[in-house]
Amino acid sequence: GLSLEADQHDDVIGQPSAEYIGYDLIQPGSRDESYLFLKVSEAVPPAGARMPLEDHPLDEAQTELLGRWIDAGAPGSEDSDEHSSD
Repeated sequence: GLSLEADQHDDVIGQPSAEYIGYDLIQPGSRDESYLFLKVSEAVPPAGARMPLEDHPLDEAQTELLGRWIDAGAPGSEDSDEHSSD
């Protein structure tokens, strides 16, 4: 499955989806063009099953938080470290 651990950031940002051709897993700046967001936000995603597979769907607040993070450019943990030292 897809891991979203901090050290996996570059493995999902701007990387093409193998399931949904023409979409990146996460397209920074656009939740609507991010396959991961479609997988967690739509009851019937464009390909495959809704995520997370083995648990309840994300609630509205969690989905919106993910969408805002993507819309903000999907900053990684290294971006947070830079800003915390300011």
